[in-house]
Amino acid sequence: MLTKMMQEYYKKPVILLMDEYFGFTGNDVKRLLQSADLEKYGERIQSWYDGYHFGDVDVYCPWDVMNYVRDLQFDPDARPVSYWKNTSSNSIIRSFIDFAGNSITRKLETLMEGGYITEKIEEDLTYDYLHSSEENLWSVLYLTGYLTKVRESEPKAFPGENRTALSSPGT
Repeated sequence: MLTKMMQEYYKKPVILLMDEYFGFTGNDVKRLLQSADLEKYGERIQSWYDGYHFGDVDVYCPWDVMNYVRDLQFDPDARPVSYWKNTSSNSIIRSFIDFAGNSITRKLETLMEGGYITEKIEEDLTYDYLHSSEENLWSVLYLTGYLTKVRESEPKAFPGENRTALSSPGT
């Protein structure tokens, strides 16, 4: 029985085996807020930074949470912001958009309007094949956290075989 369970377990993609390690879990944030005596900000932090869903776990963006906790320690009236927004280059995404046709443009518009798209995610993508297909764009955006999987509790989260429903974090 144990052997069968292990075989099933290791058939899962890596992202499902390590789901809770892609960010802070709710318990991590709760402990952090308790240690900083900031528990009253829990709901605000959840609404702003609990936007990612990996495997079976909802996770918070650690960079945003830590920066906001730091700001709250200096100013209890500090407002949450997207701290990560200027921390990287978007050159890969820009190259896809330059290469893109109407299909990618329409899908990006859907995501920006708060909708979702369904795409095949390639977890074993290498840099050599990055621009070889449109589906690689969605894989890159998902695997780097620009997009998140729609929660399975939502009806739209079951798009079909080998496809994942994707949305922007926080929508």
